[in-house]
Amino acid sequence: MFNTLIKHIDNRQIVLLGESAHGIMEQNQLRIDLIKILNKEQGFKHLLIESVKRPICHDNLLRVHSIDYLKNFLHEVYHTEEMVSLVDFVKESKIQIDGFEIEGIDLEKYFELKKVSGRDSRTFRDKTMFNNFKKLMDHKIKSDKVIIWGHNAHMMKKVSNGAYRDKVFGEYVNETYGDKSIVVGQYTGSGEIEHMPYQKENSYKKRTQLKNISSIRLRE
Repeated sequence: MFNTLIKHIDNRQIVLLGESAHGIMEQNQLRIDLIKILNKEQGFKHLLIESVKRPICHDNLLRVHSIDYLKNFLHEVYHTEEMVSLVDFVKESKIQIDGFEIEGIDLEKYFELKKVSGRDSRTFRDKTMFNNFKKLMDHKIKSDKVIIWGHNAHMMKKVSNGAYRDKVFGEYVNETYGDKSIVVGQYTGSGEIEHMPYQKENSYKKRTQLKNISSIRLRE
């Protein structure tokens, strides 16, 4: 299923793995299957996840049950059964998991900017996420291979709507790392989105289901 895609990814250090919406069951599962292959066959050792709830850290992952980890260290959109299976795999494979989202004083600045200009706040967020990623590259990831999981709106190589923001995370990655990186975006061709009732006490249960399987679109 992924043979052609793997050929394009071969010898790349950075894979930006996009999704058309957060929390779609079929897209999550497809992405997790790809992550497993990239780890086992291509030697990818790091996984970064877009999560605005609070920082995520591999050290925390090893201390708690997978469900508790999702609840405490990832945003609610990731509280699904398939994500539990991802956390289980990360533990077994010893992939290093981290976050690259804005936090602390940067998060405060983001919300202040958002009151004045949504465009400026979105531009600030993407630039800051890239700065966080580059610090991880310089000091932790270095020459290792890394997978970055985030929304297509952040992962794309060029912003599609200049009125929405100046630049996106993927543009900064492409400008800095060039052919070392590749963007794989997930999209849905047809079908209806079915939202499952959200229950805090069982927040890791499947909340969103897509009736038709999602497709993968490759952007180089």
